[in-house]
Amino acid sequence: MKNSTAHATVFEIIDVDTAIRAAGGDPLMEDALEVLGEPDGFGGVSYSGPWRRLKATLTSLDNRAPENVSVAVQRGEKVSNPYTDDARYHRVQFSMDSHAGCWSSRAWAVTGTLKVNVDSWLDGNTSVADVEVIAVGSTGGATRFTGRALCQFVRSVLMERIAKAMVLNMVGEDYWIGDKPIQLSEGWPHRWVKDRMAIDC
Repeated sequence: MKNSTAHATVFEIIDVDTAIRAAGGDPLMEDALEVLGEPDGFGGVSYSGPWRRLKATLTSLDNRAPENVSVAVQRGEKVSNPYTDDARYHRVQFSMDSHAGCWSSRAWAVTGTLKVNVDSWLDGNTSVADVEVIAVGSTGGATRFTGRALCQFVRSVLMERIAKAMVLNMVGEDYWIGDKPIQLSEGWPHRWVKDRMAIDC
C-alpha cells in the first residue's frame, strides 16, 4: 500500500493482486477476492478494512440503476491485429462513474482499457485490462485499487451496461454511452476525488 499526494489529494493505493497472492490465492481465479475476507458463519464471506470498501464498490457497480451511472467508451480506429491478417484489433479507454449524492460524498469510478478482436465475419471477443477502481468513502478518504483480479468482473458489468443502454435507446428511452472516459479529463483522478469530497448540500 502507498499514498499519492499530488494536487493535495491523498489516496491509499492498493494492488489487489499482491494482496491475493499474499493470502495464498490466484488473482486470475473467478472468486479470487474471497481469500481477502473471512467466513461469516452463514456460508458467506465478510470483509473488513479496505476490502469492505472494495466489495461495496463492486456491488454498487453491478446493481446501481442506469440513471445513476455514467458510462463512456472512447471511439476507436480499426487497426491490424498483431496475431493474424484477417482480423481487426481495437484498444480503447472506458469508464463507469457513479454520481455522488447530496447526502454523502460516497462515490466510485472504474476505468480501464477495452480490447476487442473482430474477424472478417464480424465475430468478435472482448477483454479488459489496466482496470482501476477508485472509491470515495462516505466519511472521507479515497482508495485506489488496481490489479488483474478486477478485470473479469468489470468486463462482465461493462458489457451488460452497454447492452442495456442499446436496448433502452432502441425503445426510445434517453440513455446513452458517452465517448469521453473520465480518465482522459484534465486533472484525473485528483480533481474528480476532490469534487466528490466537496459535495455539501
